Amino acid sequence: MVSAVLLLGPVSAAFSQEATPKTKPAPKVLPAPEDLNVRKDLVYKTIDGLELKYDLIRPMQKPEGPEPLVLYIHGGGWRGGNKETLYHDRYLPVVRALSEAGAKWAAIEYRRTVPDEITVVDSLGDCKDALRYFVSHAEELGIDPSRITLMGGSAGGHLVLMTATAPDEDYSMVLPKPSAMPPVAGVVAYYPLTHFGQPEIMEGTSYGKEGRFDPMLGGPFAEKADLAKRLSPIEWLTAQAPPTLILHGDADDILPVKSPRLYVEKAKELGAPVTYLEVKGGNHGFSTPCDPSLPEISETVTAFLKSVLFPGN
Repeated sequence: MVSAVLLLGPVSAAFSQEATPKTKPAPKVLPAPEDLNVRKDLVYKTIDGLELKYDLIRPMQKPEGPEPLVLYIHGGGWRGGNKETLYHDRYLPVVRALSEAGAKWAAIEYRRTVPDEITVVDSLGDCKDALRYFVSHAEELGIDPSRITLMGGSAGGHLVLMTATAPDEDYSMVLPKPSAMPPVAGVVAYYPLTHFGQPEIMEGTSYGKEGRFDPMLGGPFAEKADLAKRLSPIEWLTAQAPPTLILHGDADDILPVKSPRLYVEKAKELGAPVTYLEVKGGNHGFSTPCDPSLPEISETVTAFLKSVLFPGN
């Protein structure tokens, strides 16, 4: 029986744990499952000589006309991870179900933060450029630009919320903005951070340690508080936000459940279309026994994505 908090309506209330800077392992690259129709390592952007790539997963059965797209942004603490985490068992049931329904997937890479070189501003600029790329190339890729959704986990959950709602100014985009830029059709954020590094929010979690956000911000939090605020999705939440599903475990000791709870409270006040699923016993990555179970979580995400990508079906 599902007993987690799942509030439906206009507003209803990455995997294994992200490693610390001292112990961060080299990211494991998962192979693309053979049953998926995957084109690997296509390029959406080149910056400073670096090619940023994506995997394109085509539907198992091509529907008539242009197809909706789910754009996946990986997690990894803004410092690690890779686009192939989409092939993890936690996401594959959703990938397969949407592919069978006639949707494309694109899993992108972005510049990960490097102290004194690359900050989350650059990471976010890449994600926003990826969205611009798929809108600009919608016709040649067979995509319906009015039916693009974003999905990500952990740091990727933060980035999809920012990509969908934050204004484009000051986020290091280099690709031109399409003349017609439809709003994002929907957003799914697994265990995201909606407040970027604020000590009073992060307290009690591994990311609440002093200095943890300094590399991502390009300096000490005390000196970068204004930037941290600009990188906080809660600051950009309005009633015009796209339909959004947020999932978070109440036992998450990596990124605090307090953050999405406050996001949902603000959404209620604004009348923003946010749905929230709090997972009882869920850790960061939903790798512990939890309620609802991981298969039930996947069913919820699948139903949400189908509702925004195939309205009326």
